[in-house]
Amino acid sequence: GQHIQDFAAILPKARALMKILTLFILFDAIGIVCGDALRGAGDTYFQMAASLCCAWLLFVPGTYYFTQIHKTDVASAWSCAVAYVLTLAIVLWLRLRSNKWREIKLLER
Repeated sequence: GQHIQDFAAILPKARALMKILTLFILFDAIGIVCGDALRGAGDTYFQMAASLCCAWLLFVPGTYYFTQIHKTDVASAWSCAVAYVLTLAIVLWLRLRSNKWREIKLLER
């Protein structure tokens, strides 16, 4: 009956969202691993600054633009979230590869 028609109407939108969320989860996992490795090495300031910069330069203005100004659907907002976690994952991965975190002294004697 009616429930099947409702489901059929939302299925195309749900499929698109699931694809976007799959990318979000992948890039977020990479960012979490790299960020936790940096924090474990004592590079807490860089990880915090990178998170704040990426959020306030990409996620917040992008989401605001698409939802408030352009009035697009929820997929656009999630695409901004994907751009945020992708950029953050790249920045944290590059920091991890740079080995600058090895210069941090955790314990002074």
